[in-house]
Amino acid sequence: PVYQYDLTLVKMKFQEINDTDQIISTFELNNLFFAPGRKPKCFPFFTDYAKRGTYSNSIIKLCVDKLSEKNAIVELYSNYNLPKPQHSNSFTIDQFTFLRNEFKEIVKKEIITAGDLKFIPLPDAERVIHIEWENQNLVFDWFSAAGDSIQTSEFEHILGESKRYKEEKYSSWLSKPLTVSTGWLLKSEIDLIDDLLLSRVCFIYIEGERIKAYPIGKKNELKNSANTKFIMDLEFKILIDGR
Repeated sequence: PVYQYDLTLVKMKFQEINDTDQIISTFELNNLFFAPGRKPKCFPFFTDYAKRGTYSNSIIKLCVDKLSEKNAIVELYSNYNLPKPQHSNSFTIDQFTFLRNEFKEIVKKEIITAGDLKFIPLPDAERVIHIEWENQNLVFDWFSAAGDSIQTSEFEHILGESKRYKEEKYSSWLSKPLTVSTGWLLKSEIDLIDDLLLSRVCFIYIEGERIKAYPIGKKNELKNSANTKFIMDLEFKILIDGR
């Protein structure tokens, strides 16, 4: 498990006040622990998306609080080849990582469940691009794309007038737009993509390289209604030299 952040300890006080603003009674709730954002739809997992398409080499990342050991995590490790970490109670959010190809042979080609979550196997792709994005609970969610990626270069220039010339170049900088094809999407993953595009920051894993970027849009959105297959291109901006 990888530490994400501490839960916030808060105390809430409620007061009953009459029509002359006199306090009639007071009631307090102590030792409440809060995480940012809305309650996730798939709680105790900090994600809103229950169905995920996965490939044999998908990386599954699940964030939960560690106030208690979660039955769904225990269930996943019961079908997992790698050792289960020892649980220790703490007031934190931690991220658990599972490799799809490390699940036991009996479930490798089956839908793997963890509480409300379902990891649906898709036909193996030539390459899988793993994307993590920061969701509304300020933890990183995940998506497996199974398409090509294209990285290009864009240049921005600062031009202005000088004493000697009508136009002179004062500065330039380089950015690296990145386009990632999603490959086939489940219909249930359309909202997931919108959430990814709304995020503040992403980490993209392509052929052993880890890229920090922020999402800027999508294009070429295609739908095959007969087979309910969806595909689109996701656009990211990678900044160079800290810009």
